[in-house]
Amino acid sequence: MPEDRGNVDSRNCHAILFVLKNLKSRDEIQMFNNEEESLTYVVDRIETYGKGEAPVDAIFDYSFQSNLNLITCTGTFDRSVREYSDRLVVYSSLKK
Repeated sequence: MPEDRGNVDSRNCHAILFVLKNLKSRDEIQMFNNEEESLTYVVDRIETYGKGEAPVDAIFDYSFQSNLNLITCTGTFDRSVREYSDRLVVYSSLKK
């Protein structure tokens, strides 16, 4: 596992968020809470935003339902600034 586990990849390998780009609407994401109970989230939609254009306040805003919204890098990697051009956001909600 790479040192920075939240990244999409590292110099040596893909990181955990690399698979986000493979998700589709209605796919399920299984998570475990602190009590090791399984929680299943259903992907509502996936959006790609240009760097600096992701509506962070809206992505992580208050909701009346339980959501799991994940954000990672995607697009073209610019080696000169060591950054990806876009941000991928997966919006999902707790399965009832």
